[in-house]
Amino acid sequence: MKRVSAVIACMTFVLLLCGSAGAAGYTYTIVDYPGAAHTEAWDINNSGVIIGWYDANSDSSWEPHGFVLYEATWYSLEYPGAMWTFAMGINDGGTLVGTCVDPGGVAFGYSLTAGGYAYIDPYPSADESYVYSVNNSNTMVGWFSGDRPDVPEGLRGYYGYSLSGGVYTLLDYPAGPGVVFHAYGINDTDTIVGECVDFGGTHCCSLDGDTLSFLDRPGADSTVAWGVNNGGAIVGEYTDATGTHGFLLDGATWTTLDYPGAYETVAHGINDTGVIVGYFTDSSGTHGFVATPATDLKPVAIDIRPWSSTNLVNAWGWGFVPVAILGSPAFDAFAMTDQGSLTFGRTGEEMSMAFCSPWALDANADGYADLLCFFRTSTAGFQCGDTRGILRGATGDGTSFEGKGTVRVYPCRMASR
Repeated sequence: MKRVSAVIACMTFVLLLCGSAGAAGYTYTIVDYPGAAHTEAWDINNSGVIIGWYDANSDSSWEPHGFVLYEATWYSLEYPGAMWTFAMGINDGGTLVGTCVDPGGVAFGYSLTAGGYAYIDPYPSADESYVYSVNNSNTMVGWFSGDRPDVPEGLRGYYGYSLSGGVYTLLDYPAGPGVVFHAYGINDTDTIVGECVDFGGTHCCSLDGDTLSFLDRPGADSTVAWGVNNGGAIVGEYTDATGTHGFLLDGATWTTLDYPGAYETVAHGINDTGVIVGYFTDSSGTHGFVATPATDLKPVAIDIRPWSSTNLVNAWGWGFVPVAILGSPAFDAFAMTDQGSLTFGRTGEEMSMAFCSPWALDANADGYADLLCFFRTSTAGFQCGDTRGILRGATGDGTSFEGKGTVRVYPCRMASR
């Protein structure tokens, strides 16, 4: 199979349909590396590029390699000198991150760009380091095992982190013995998701600024979050008396994801159009999958307040909210959007459109034309407590679409008086 190097720089993707099944609002497509005995899909970006890892051995030996699926072509990834290579996350610019294991059995993080592979220097006191996700600002998250400077010497543990510009930030879970925080996913507003393990079990965690939330699925024995998109939708897995299931948490709504006929399903990644990737296990083995939402509205990716990670919306209705409709290989957002059809706000029905830029731009630096439009805050209808904005519209040929993104409404304390 082909190997990836400079091709990372110009990734686009046309989904390879290799057998589909429908269930509970999603169309599932199997993603199996050719000839592999085991395949897991781990992430998908807004161009539809899928990454993950596979094991070609069908016996008890284990030899995982990373992969990229690009325009119906598979590319195998092997970090130079590593014994095992796992591809875990990819952003819209094509930067790929993951974890390798060296011949001595020590795990370390790496990135892959057009310039090739790069070793990620671990946290200074780490024994092993794991990298899972990267956002469009190239902030990475993961966890390491080892010491940290603010705990007694010799008290080793597992610590989640974010890494931006070479600077590590430890992601502190409430202090206490026997506590583990693993960071697995990050979006462009720096919302971080993962798992927190304490004496009460394993919890789905979401860290938004300084606010850490437990998001345990009702009735589950344990819940783990693996990915989050820019609309705030979280995917992961939970276990209960019937087995292991994937989930989507969109707002306050939990949706179970079970590949038809599988006894185990895990959702790892979700892009801004709501397409989910992961793996399932059935009687024939472990396979990757893509789950595409079944809807009359074509999903599109949007970026509310491009170039800002906070997405602030004024509660008093001042000014405009810029929203970029993001293009893709199959969707020229600038050329194909009927600008007069656009609505945006807390429900997606608000007639708040003011004007659009007469020039195409590339807000997420993926090489595809985006459309930037401005919406009146006064008629977008946002209220204190809202966390999501919804854009709806249509293409010139009448195809309806919808995109979602996170917002933060302010100054709520004053506005609520």
